[in-house]
Amino acid sequence: MKVCLFINSEGEGLIIKGDHNKVLNSYFKNIDWSATQLDGLMVTINVVGYKNEFSNNEIYNTGASATVWPGEASIFSYNVVSNTGLAQSDGAVFQGTKITVKNSVVHHNFVYDTEKYAFRYDAPGGNAEEAGSFGIMHHNIADNTMGLMIKGNNQIIANNTVINTISGRNDIIILAEDCSNNNTWLYNNLAERIGSHRSSTQFELSLMMLLSRLETVGYISDESVFLPKPK
Repeated sequence: MKVCLFINSEGEGLIIKGDHNKVLNSYFKNIDWSATQLDGLMVTINVVGYKNEFSNNEIYNTGASATVWPGEASIFSYNVVSNTGLAQSDGAVFQGTKITVKNSVVHHNFVYDTEKYAFRYDAPGGNAEEAGSFGIMHHNIADNTMGLMIKGNNQIIANNTVINTISGRNDIIILAEDCSNNNTWLYNNLAERIGSHRSSTQFELSLMMLLSRLETVGYISDESVFLPKPK
């Protein structure tokens, strides 16, 4: 599916069920103003299947809390997205949950001016495995959003730029709760504040780092760039 226009739709903008589909170079605007009677996770674009791709698309003005639920082992790339989740709380533009995180690749997207997370690997659960593992996010930009948040483990988060995050929260959040992210790789990212908590000024360590007797307290600032501060 390519070069399509989806505009002024009540309900989901698009539902895909199946494997190896591609949505390319398409435009979505004014999708779902009531956010009622949606399937599953409450999303604008709902993909159920394996190895589907969503690339080079634009999305503006959506109601549902999450914008794209990508299916398993997906590619989400070169998209421009803004002003999402207007009718519901919580949510993210790219919403990866347990089964959709593994082998997902999220890269070269620009998300701006939305009160939702730009990119999120997220699922409820009492352990890291419940939130999903082995996803990759690289070379994405988020400006004036809720930032980038990662649950789970064994993720690769690299070369992302996350700035102007709203509500004074951490720009990039690599959560340490429920033993998450003790084997996640985080490198070459640009942000004002990176931490393991959504908003705390205390930099929380993973269990592995605590066992190594490394301790941090708060952040240090180098020209408004905040880093974990050794005690």
